[in-house]
Amino acid sequence: MQSEFKTKIGIYGGTFSPIHIGHIVSALSFKKQFGLDRLIIMPASVPPHKTLKDGVSAEHRYNMCLKAFENVSGVEVSRLEIDRVGKSYTFDTVSAIRSLYPDSELYLLCGTDMILTFDEWYRYDELLYMINLVYARRESDESIGEELEKKITKYRSEFAASVRLLSLDASVLSVYPEFEDMVKKLGNKVNDNISSTLVRNLLAKGKSANALLPCKVVEYINANGLYV
Repeated sequence: MQSEFKTKIGIYGGTFSPIHIGHIVSALSFKKQFGLDRLIIMPASVPPHKTLKDGVSAEHRYNMCLKAFENVSGVEVSRLEIDRVGKSYTFDTVSAIRSLYPDSELYLLCGTDMILTFDEWYRYDELLYMINLVYARRESDESIGEELEKKITKYRSEFAASVRLLSLDASVLSVYPEFEDMVKKLGNKVNDNISSTLVRNLLAKGKSANALLPCKVVEYINANGLYV
């Protein structure tokens, strides 16, 4: 059993191209729900499960994450994966963080799709012993729910894994005045149907995505001519 006195460190990785309101509400809800002392945002360089086609560099994605969280205490953006040569595996990332903070309790946030394929990840069995797995769910399809429960049961029964559901709390967005209208309109469902793909498509068509992005990320995108 983990000690309640250990430093709690959360890891939230992703492509973040670009980082948007859905990522931010998930990240800060993660920090709040699990009482994390430190939350590490981990932009991926070359995720093993996807190919980047938007032409936006890892450096730009890293900088946008910095902009998104620069005024939020207890949150840091790491270069660990984008500076790593070759494909980046979560096992390697968690191992590196564990080496830096050997007395900490680690939490890893991922999406439903990743829970469903977690047992295909590189050295996933060892990884389950190293972290508390937290997942954010948006899908309501019953078939996905059934498959999800099967996977979670497997991880818990075979590896005694800690697998917990993230509860979104839109109140964490109070530090972002630009999201006030979205929070009033959607409440804790502010993450539904929002994705980086949606944001990129809006920008590529010359439409505004300002309601979905932190102001400083909008400024960075415009200044660097991204997603056009």
